[in-house]
Amino acid sequence: MTELNLSHYRPTPESRRFSISSFAVVGQIEWRAKPAGEFDARIEVIKGALARMIPFQAMEASVRVVVDGPVSTKIFSSRTLGGKNGPEIKEKSWTDLSVISAIEIPWVAEYALQRRNAGGPTDVFFEFEDNQRVRKVVLWFREDPDGNLEDALATLRVLRPDEEPDVSSAESAPRAGDVLVTFRNGKLFGFTISVPVVGKLRFVSQELA
Repeated sequence: MTELNLSHYRPTPESRRFSISSFAVVGQIEWRAKPAGEFDARIEVIKGALARMIPFQAMEASVRVVVDGPVSTKIFSSRTLGGKNGPEIKEKSWTDLSVISAIEIPWVAEYALQRRNAGGPTDVFFEFEDNQRVRKVVLWFREDPDGNLEDALATLRVLRPDEEPDVSSAESAPRAGDVLVTFRNGKLFGFTISVPVVGKLRFVSQELA
């Protein structure tokens, strides 16, 4: 499996919103890419039979790059709202800019699709910071029998700390936590996450006003 080269990764500033509406949970996730490599995101739980099992009502996060002389640092901050212990704020920084933050993953997945469509690998891995340690993510695209490159299905998996990227074992043994990602016209259209007790949660793209 090939490590995704992010040296030419330059997301276009734009906003995305994905919603979920089911008996279990009603909510939405919004991502925004800004100039200069800044991102922010908001997850909001509105209602649902199992909404009380989720330990927050909303979570906001942002990441920005700060340049201080020859050193560039990524600074990630998050804020949890509606938790039992009141608002909770966390911050983490790191200097390896090839390590992305979790809220950049939608744009990195689209970049991986662009590289695949330009003759690049169909199976890649990259690293992200999860506020505790650097984790590896594998992303592998399924073959489309119709040869449509802009519409695609892929599976995304966060690896265990001592696990090596290996698409052969990943494809043959799906597991809890895998995310099925759907692309349409080269853009992320939806994703499905399996959550213990709750089951499968499918988020679908919405147009932002």
